[in-house]
Amino acid sequence: KAARFGVKSYELCESSTGYTWNLFVYTGSDMKFTCPLINTETQKSEAIVLELVHQLFGKGYTLWMDNFYNNPYLAKLLKDQKTDCVGTIKLNRQGITKDIQKSKINKGEIQAVHSDDVSITKWRDKRVVSLISTYHEVGMVSCTVNNKEVLKPGIVVEYNKNMGGVDLSDQML
Repeated sequence: KAARFGVKSYELCESSTGYTWNLFVYTGSDMKFTCPLINTETQKSEAIVLELVHQLFGKGYTLWMDNFYNNPYLAKLLKDQKTDCVGTIKLNRQGITKDIQKSKINKGEIQAVHSDDVSITKWRDKRVVSLISTYHEVGMVSCTVNNKEVLKPGIVVEYNKNMGGVDLSDQML
């Protein structure tokens, strides 16, 4: 359950060191954003991402985000600004085709769809994991889990490796 009171902040952190590159404190629904791509049609979660990263557009960075922020429209918008993004995604988001939403896959199977430089990958391990990426190829890589060689999608391995920047930043506070 979310806290009723407190300060809500959003951070953009470097994934390997936890360095906080940008942050802002949420001041309410009437908050003013400075990113020129934000307009009245922009969803709040998209506006948060764009506000944090717009000064880095065109410099070849990759954003690693969780499913609260990701959607196909935002991924395409970031790619158009020469900024890649990768992360988990909820399959009920607008812009995701029904065939990948509804399909049943068995453990170890992978399914992917591509459109406009954006790919959505669905993989089943113990449960279904869905990810979005603007630069990953669909493919399995070998990795060691509990001293056993297993195959996982490359995007899953990279996501697990790169997603901890905000957690590292929080540890340093």
